[in-house]
Amino acid sequence: MAKNFVSNKDETVRMFRNNFLESLSHIHFTVPLFIFVPVIIYCLYQAIVVFNLGLLVIFGFIIIVGECLAAMCLMVIVETVLSREEPFSLWLKPKEVHDHGKLMLTFIMLHAYFSFSQLLIIWAGNLPMEIRFYLRRLEHGWGYVGLFLVLFHFSVPFALLLSRPLKRNPYRLVKLAGWLLFARFVDLFWYIQPTWQESFTWGWGYLVDIIVPVAIGGLWLAYFFHHLRQRPLLPAYDMHAREFLDYAGVAHD
Repeated sequence: MAKNFVSNKDETVRMFRNNFLESLSHIHFTVPLFIFVPVIIYCLYQAIVVFNLGLLVIFGFIIIVGECLAAMCLMVIVETVLSREEPFSLWLKPKEVHDHGKLMLTFIMLHAYFSFSQLLIIWAGNLPMEIRFYLRRLEHGWGYVGLFLVLFHFSVPFALLLSRPLKRNPYRLVKLAGWLLFARFVDLFWYIQPTWQESFTWGWGYLVDIIVPVAIGGLWLAYFFHHLRQRPLLPAYDMHAREFLDYAGVAHD
């Protein structure tokens, strides 16, 4: 008999054993946004005033959209791995994967739009305080890193995601998602490192820039997958879950 992962019960499943963590799980999804946005604004203030990088007009939007792209790529990777087993093997079909590929394409275009808009506004203004941000990142070897980002963070992924068969193939899409996560790391490296190092020359010191994100990311992934195993992958007690999934499947046919 096939397993029934969606119940008709009207009660909610407990996500955490700890009462404090369980209470946090019931917080409305907009609350973290009210915390996240001020943090980004504070980091922007630090970049402008403390590190004297100049007035980066839409820097906060670039970072937020980049993080949305990274989150979408991580979701594609996780769901593809989980699709090998039930219940995801029953629900994750090409039409759902197609939607996720379109969202990746959307965030890639939005990130490129914000990045080019910032470059265009600052370059057209030609003010010394702002223009030096890009002058430092387009000279002394850093321009090659910027060219890498133009090609492999935007142009190539954009061209690949225009393909409908690729967006509907989870095993091809997951490879592109993994590459985009690497490209996001290079993008952040290009934003941060020139502040402390004028020229881009290879040295063993760059190993720290690789080891630290991998170590912190590894701890986060360990925590993430530990809790992922303890909760249902589908809304197990949602009365309308099966109806919605059936409707979504018909709507995409």
